[in-house]
Amino acid sequence: MAKGYCVFSNGIYPRRLYVAVGLSEDDVNRMFISERGMFTLDWEGSDAATFDEIRDRDTLTYGSLVVFRSKCDMTPGTMAHEAVHVLESYMDVLGIERAEKGTNEHLSYLLGWIVACMDEVKKGRAKAVVPGVKDKKNINYKRKDKK
Repeated sequence: MAKGYCVFSNGIYPRRLYVAVGLSEDDVNRMFISERGMFTLDWEGSDAATFDEIRDRDTLTYGSLVVFRSKCDMTPGTMAHEAVHVLESYMDVLGIERAEKGTNEHLSYLLGWIVACMDEVKKGRAKAVVPGVKDKKNINYKRKDKK
């Protein structure tokens, strides 16, 4: 993937998932906005970073951003780890609740969708957004009922 990111929408929750590989701290700050200020990337001891409640500078659409240092760092364990951070952010912001004694299928499907999106990026099957170019075709719509 060139210096850009992939954006996913599941068609259910009003948040996007942004996945990037190999972006620098300057790239992230040029492409995204956070109400918390500037983004910092510290790769020491880390293969990925997740930023919640960020906005794409082109569309101002809210979502979570996951940045992997490289595709080699997109291991199942790292993707699962970062996916839990995204899931927790969605739960907090959108009021998605966990049933105390339920099966929590909604959380299982959402977590699976997050990991599947990351896997699409790893395999090179997701279309990357070119910063500065507004094109709705750049959104990768991926729902469990649509293959």
